[in-house]
Amino acid sequence: MEKVQALTLNSSKPLLGIKGTYGLFGSKEWWNNIENNVIPQTEIEGTIVKVYRTGQDNIEKQNTIDIMTTEQKIHTEGMYANNEDDKTLYKEGAKVKIKYAYEPLKDQPAADGSQNNANTILEVSISI
Repeated sequence: MEKVQALTLNSSKPLLGIKGTYGLFGSKEWWNNIENNVIPQTEIEGTIVKVYRTGQDNIEKQNTIDIMTTEQKIHTEGMYANNEDDKTLYKEGAKVKIKYAYEPLKDQPAADGSQNNANTILEVSISI
């Protein structure tokens, strides 16, 4: 969090990091804006259809899931948990809901002309 905040405040890097439109990331102001729905948020829901390992690091643990959303689209996401043991809940067939917050990046616009956003996961719910 400190690195995200420092990059937001670093005016010598005008194209890196988030703008801080809704307050400094992780600050009390930022969380108040989450709770009051000032920061745009969305959720995806679906069923985990695949659990696997990605990346170039020499890790042996699975770290990625594919979700078949309720819109019948595959969504790929990392596996997040406050407690490492909870990653065992990520299983094929489990229902999952992920809540995201969207914040404008300093570098605008995106390649397609839309707003370039950072997508921050706020909450992951899994039911098996």
